[in-house]
Amino acid sequence: MKLSSVVSVIDEVSKAFRETFGEFTIDQINFKPNDAEWSIGQNIDHLIRITESYFPIFDEVISRSHQVRWFGKFRFIQRSFGNMILQSVQPNHKRKMSTLTIWKPSISDMPETILDDFEESQSKLKVYLEKMSSHFERRTPIHSPGNDNIIYDLQTAFDIIVNHQWRHLNQAKEIANHLDEQL
Repeated sequence: MKLSSVVSVIDEVSKAFRETFGEFTIDQINFKPNDAEWSIGQNIDHLIRITESYFPIFDEVISRSHQVRWFGKFRFIQRSFGNMILQSVQPNHKRKMSTLTIWKPSISDMPETILDDFEESQSKLKVYLEKMSSHFERRTPIHSPGNDNIIYDLQTAFDIIVNHQWRHLNQAKEIANHLDEQL
């Protein structure tokens, strides 16, 4: 995917969240159908946490201090890990997965600013993308923020981030459907 396309997709995701949930009350944003599911707000907070967990890695890429394990320098390993993760976060992938503790929502009742916080995180993501444009084009390898043994290139990282965001938009819409049933 080209750099400009990724920026467009980031904007599309942000717009979709705002258009879908922008008129919701904070009670609707924090509604949970049951104890096993996250609220719309928790889904958004999860996305912010994942996106921002990449920022220290991106800082290292920009400063040229980022190191990946020796086996991560092989493109076929990068492609294998990248494709595996990308497949698991596809918007139409129905199987729920557990997440690492660092990416779990911090609280159950999100603040009224959660959509603004998401858009701010998306803006920061685009700034990083611009700063790393040459690395993006060269497909510089990075490791996952959740596990430094999982290595993929920057283009794949951005594909993972935005596909994961679309996936959680769909999950949040399902929660909104439950909300409609409650009314």
